Amino acid sequence: MSDQTVRTAASSGMTPVQGLMTLGAVVVVLAIFIAGSMFLGLHDLWAGFLFLLCWASFEHAAADKLFGCAAGAAFGLLLAWSMKLFPGWFGDAGLMVFVGVLLIVVYMQIMQWAKTLVNATAMLYLTVGVIPMVNAETQFTSAFLVLALAIAYFGGLMTTMRVVGDRRAAAQPSSLLRR
Repeated sequence: MSDQTVRTAASSGMTPVQGLMTLGAVVVVLAIFIAGSMFLGLHDLWAGFLFLLCWASFEHAAADKLFGCAAGAAFGLLLAWSMKLFPGWFGDAGLMVFVGVLLIVVYMQIMQWAKTLVNATAMLYLTVGVIPMVNAETQFTSAFLVLALAIAYFGGLMTTMRVVGDRRAAAQPSSLLRR
């Protein structure tokens, strides 16, 4: 373990036991998501985990950023699906139509237009979704359903945790009153 890793762990304010307890909670939360997806017959779990990664990493799981992250994920997934759909719709010109759409979307990203749809999350979904092996093997209807499940599950879970945390904090006597 590097010195930087030790410093980062120490600065988090967590003890090793708290870190292990948090890891256990994460495993349970993810296991429930996986089990729920499998129960529903959904197999493109990457779409749900990528959403969680984007929302937690890019937006720090902020409730006010959930909609934009969800919209970007859906838009990026739709763009990746269009790479599969356009050749069937437009024949040999399908790939060129797809490239044309991509150029417009990249221009929108550069200009920072329609940031709710065209954002870092959309670009990450697009990037992953057009990987030839991913694009060929993904059942996009399943991926959209997994994405919807992830938004509802992780968004609901984080919202519930915040509400409970806020209520607990409000119930605690102020440290100023203890003096």
